[in-house]
Amino acid sequence: MRRPSPAATPVQRVRRVLARETTSGLEVLPSIAGSVGTESVISPAAESTSLWALGFDTNALFKIASHSKAATIIDGLDASPYHLVMPGQTAQEFWNNKVAGLPRVSGDIGSTFASLKGKVEQLDDALGLDMPLAAIEGALQEFEAVHQGLTSTRVNSGLKSLFEMLDRRARFPFVPRDAFLAIGQARYATKTPPGFKDSAPWLGDFFVWADFLLGLASVTSPRQGLVVMVTEDRKSDWEVRGHVHPILAGEVKALTGCRFQLWTVEQLRELVEST
Repeated sequence: MRRPSPAATPVQRVRRVLARETTSGLEVLPSIAGSVGTESVISPAAESTSLWALGFDTNALFKIASHSKAATIIDGLDASPYHLVMPGQTAQEFWNNKVAGLPRVSGDIGSTFASLKGKVEQLDDALGLDMPLAAIEGALQEFEAVHQGLTSTRVNSGLKSLFEMLDRRARFPFVPRDAFLAIGQARYATKTPPGFKDSAPWLGDFFVWADFLLGLASVTSPRQGLVVMVTEDRKSDWEVRGHVHPILAGEVKALTGCRFQLWTVEQLRELVEST
């Protein structure tokens, strides 16, 4: 008797969807039809009961930690019933861009800011142009406040709490890089989202997406409802006028059977405060 074929592993299932080895369940055309000429309106509070899983893009992490209600957001996620996915590429990029690069960039900005502020004050004294320069000085003061906040104790505390919570609660998946590299290159060449708006040969967005899908595919509990990626990225290789790119929505649907949305950190806050 012929033995049945073994079930596909989560990595195999993600590969088949991303490489178009199967198009079963890839419902793209309905998404296109529903988005033409309209602007998407998302109500996180209304979606709280249908939400199944949440993932995080790199740019969302610092925004969560620096939010005025960071503790509320982090504690709410910790207590939530949702599956949390921290793509491995997201953590890697966060370290490279925000942790390792931040002190150097912050120092450069501080030096440049001090120099620019001094020159504006010199020009102000020399010409007596109080009104035009007042606007510049106001903008510089506002920027200084933001710059100082980048390395503030409050933000560092928020980052520590966020990563401790994610360590407890989130899946932390990595797809095999060698096995998926050619897929990412083919998708970039054919302008398949996400990441085709980035400069070649950067495939960071692709691996964030692949890791995210692997996290979803690894959940063994029943899949139903809504999947959300929290991101501040609003380029057209992610979404247009609130409508997620149909290919991304189709890939989540094919893999999990769930709807897919992109939320900002503010929309995440709305969700947490509504539950």
